[in-house]
Formats: sequence, C-alpha cells, structure tokens
Amino acid sequence: MRFIQFCQFILVAVALTACGKRESSEVKKEATVGIAFKSGKGLRISDETKRIIGLEIVEASEQKLAAQFAARVQVYGRGDSLAAIKSDGTNAYATGFVSGEQASRLMPDQPVALKQAAASEARLQGRLVSVNTFTETALRQTEVLIEIPDDQQRFKIGTPFEATFTAQDAQSVTAIPRSAVLKTTEGTFAYVVNGDYFFRTAIKTGAENTEFVEVKDGLYSGDQIVKQPVMTLWIAELQAIKGGADND
Repeated sequence: MRFIQFCQFILVAVALTACGKRESSEVKKEATVGIAFKSGKGLRISDETKRIIGLEIVEASEQKLAAQFAARVQVYGRGDSLAAIKSDGTNAYATGFVSGEQASRLMPDQPVALKQAAASEARLQGRLVSVNTFTETALRQTEVLIEIPDDQQRFKIGTPFEATFTAQDAQSVTAIPRSAVLKTTEGTFAYVVNGDYFFRTAIKTGAENTEFVEVKDGLYSGDQIVKQPVMTLWIAELQAIKGGADND
C-alpha cells in the first residue's frame, strides 16, 4: 500500500510539473499529461492523466441504505451463571453501549457481526438479545446485550469484541460510494465535476454500509463526483497549494 501511495505521489508531482506555467503557448499545447489547479475552480486533468490514474466518475444517487455502525462490547458472563437468562450454558453474553438514535433502529433477535479485538481474522455471528433503554437517563447511552455462541467456552469474562449492527429500517437517501469520500483533518469532502474541473466540496455524511455513504448536505442526487482515486487528487491539490501554484 505504501508503494502504491508513493507511486501516486510521484505521478502527481510529475503531472503538476508538466502543467506548470510555460514560457510559450506552443509548449503548453504539447503537454498531454498533467494536472492543473485553479483557485475557486479546482483541478483540471488531461485525458491522458485521467487514464493513467484510473479516474472514475459516477453520480450521487438515491439508495435504500441500511445503516451499519460498530460498538465495543465485552463478555460479562455465561448463560449457566446468569439467573435472568435461560440458557443451557453453550452461550456467552456480552454487553456494550450505543447511542439512543442507533438503538432506535435495532430490533431484538437480529444478527450481530462480531470480531475479536485481539484476533482480526476471528469473526462470528451473535444475536441481539435486548436493547435496554433504562440506561439512557444516567448514561445518555443505551445498553445492548448480545448472545455469542460458545459451546467450547473460549470466551472468558472480559473478552472484548467489536460488534457491527445493521439498522432494520433501511431508508432512501442520497448516497455516494465509500471510495468517493475523502476524510482529512480539514473535514469530509467529495470531488465534484465542475465543468472541466474537479472541485473539492465539503459534505456532511450520515448512515453508511459496506458500499455507500449517505450525504446529508453538500450534494444532490444526480451530481457527478469522482469515485476514485480521490486521495491522488487530494495529494495533487496539496502540492499545488503548498507550492503556491495556480497554474491553469
């Protein structure tokens, strides 16, 4: 991955150099590879460079999105030792907390994807036993209780998991592919087609799943955006800004 990022960096540096200010218009016309930056408009990319970096453009679209969100949970007991739970002892039980808004989108008995914090490859499926809203007043969070298959009694009290929940109320929202979302220290953005340019636009995101991310603000359905490679464009823009370039 670092090698790929390094190659992208070199490509962008060369592209920006190729698009720098020329002494003659004839030389400028000869440049078929490059990325140029214009303040207020964004990046303009030659057709050859688009091909080299694998630029892909899609439209923001309406998607039926079943949001997914994760929470850290921890085993606190087994069924054979918990008086409040009827179990034959083959299951472990974990508890954790989600926000009130997230809790409102969950239903008891739905499956929960689990990943052991200490073993990234170990994945299994648990079951949401209950959503306990009585904790909201004191903690401003909602407790969730998860049943975990464990007939070999592998999971001791205190064993941590990352639990991934899928909301049961899929909603129709404006969404873009996850790869189109650029997260930086400055905020969250997408590169939007702006005539001949690609303009970095701030967006507010919401629900997401493995494929799409909801855009609550900043884009409309039908807007054309860059699906990939947004990090390459971001590096190109940074190079231009730091170098004081406005070379379109």
